[in-house]
Amino acid sequence: MVTENDQENNQADWNAITNPAGEIGFGLRFDPALFRYIWYCQQLGDVAQGYPWWGRTHAAALEPWTSYPTNGPTEAGANGTALELQPGKSLKTGCVPWATTGWSGCQA
Repeated sequence: MVTENDQENNQADWNAITNPAGEIGFGLRFDPALFRYIWYCQQLGDVAQGYPWWGRTHAAALEPWTSYPTNGPTEAGANGTALELQPGKSLKTGCVPWATTGWSGCQA
């Protein structure tokens, strides 16, 4: 698998996981000003022996995040990456997933 993204002006607004040999891929477009980090996760075969996978899955995920690490808001606040909303305020955003078959590369 290959991960790809659009790095124009060093502001990626999409990221994709592709399998050139299988001519398939999936990606996610998101707001890079809000989601400054993207996590790439894999679950490959017998890594997860317990519920719910029982060692029978191959999965990959792209997860946009506003902060890091995943140890909770206290650590994200300490390193200056925590997203803070004032009381009574809200935030709206969107993410657009997409998939591709055949092979012409990825373009979100």
